[in-house]
Amino acid sequence: MRVRFAPSPTGYLHIGGARTLFFNWLMARHFGGTLVLRIEDTDRQRSTAESERMILDDIMRLDLQADEGPFRQSERLAIYQEYIEKLLIEDKAYYCYCTDEVLEEKKQRAIALKRPPHYDGHCAKLTERSAGPAVVRFRTPQKAYVLEDQVAGRVQFPAGMMGDFVLMRSDGSPVYTFCCVVDDHLMRMTHVVRAAEHVTNTVRQLMLYEAFGWQAPTFAHMALVLGQDRQKLSKRSGDVSVREYLDKGYLPEALLNFLYFLGFTPAGGTRLSGHPEILTREEMIASFDSKHFHASPAVFDLAKLRWMNGFYIQKMPLAELCQRVGNSDPLWVRKMASIRGDASTLEDLPRLVEEVYGDVGLSDEARLLLEPCAKALMDGFEGLLVSRHDLTEEEAQKIFKQLASTLGMQGKAFYLPLRALITGVLHGPELRVIASIRGPQWLRSRINHIRQVLL
Repeated sequence: MRVRFAPSPTGYLHIGGARTLFFNWLMARHFGGTLVLRIEDTDRQRSTAESERMILDDIMRLDLQADEGPFRQSERLAIYQEYIEKLLIEDKAYYCYCTDEVLEEKKQRAIALKRPPHYDGHCAKLTERSAGPAVVRFRTPQKAYVLEDQVAGRVQFPAGMMGDFVLMRSDGSPVYTFCCVVDDHLMRMTHVVRAAEHVTNTVRQLMLYEAFGWQAPTFAHMALVLGQDRQKLSKRSGDVSVREYLDKGYLPEALLNFLYFLGFTPAGGTRLSGHPEILTREEMIASFDSKHFHASPAVFDLAKLRWMNGFYIQKMPLAELCQRVGNSDPLWVRKMASIRGDASTLEDLPRLVEEVYGDVGLSDEARLLLEPCAKALMDGFEGLLVSRHDLTEEEAQKIFKQLASTLGMQGKAFYLPLRALITGVLHGPELRVIASIRGPQWLRSRINHIRQVLL
């Protein structure tokens, strides 16, 4: 098996492109095949070296490196010219000298006559090449074509659905459809796994494969990814660059795990994580097969991505997590470990640490809950902290139990006011963890501060 990922360097690597890359990478790994990276940069106006650099960097950050490449179409122009000449010699293509103005006039005339706005073949009748700029057009066979797609099934393209299409622009640059066929053949692609929006390109490519006498690869056009509103995925609904997700603290492994379920359902079975939707790379490779692609569109659920990313953060070894965040201070690590269960992204971790362990105020709801029992709770708690210089989690828990017994309080009636006193809010990490990290001196200072505020 030989598959390829062929981005155009006209911008960032977006979610749809990342899914295409990942699924091709999985195909190659599952079947022991080869993934080829091809940069389709024949669009001279839109392609940039900076976009290519960013795409290659994102591929590296996702750890989805190809086995061969990158090959750049801009460096293969002589090869395309050779195959253009072959079609011209065999009279399967011809030069077209019609200007943009003439083509627009022909189009509007066809529309007025309620005919398909296809090129009318005017230059196809010329027997000699003229001077001046010209494109090269393919002589479209007037016959039906059928695509046996691994996802979409049997797709029929009726005869006459398109006119003679351009293979090479007047500036000498070949178009995507043509380069793609030549490259896929010469690079020995056995399978083409790509997004459903390319189905319409496929009939042109089938024509070219036939014209050259080449065997077409097996196609698998993945269903579209839609937003929560069931409309085409947009930046508003989550289709931002992979770079933006990674920079905001989404883990590469979590992002790929999420993409894995966009249009694909693996076979069931026990996962190492214990959760049916959390898979290791090895598990994803083992269970992947394009025959299990969904034919219906997938829905991009940002809330699910955030949940999945939070799951990875919570389960990641602390040492590795600190390395990802870039902070290994022992005290900060203890604080971070206590709050990471509430984090959805790496970006959340410093913020949550500051919210819990920074300058703690007293929320309105915490104040209302604490006020009725504030004096007794503070006096009793302060008395149990006297002469202590440090506090383990176990010692903190013993103090809490002793205080609850002394005050005759239990359950939420005790622990919620205590939480309000220590943290200023009614939710967060375990109190024994916070008390241990804060230490007796800070707790005594906190009690004095709240006493001044309330009493």
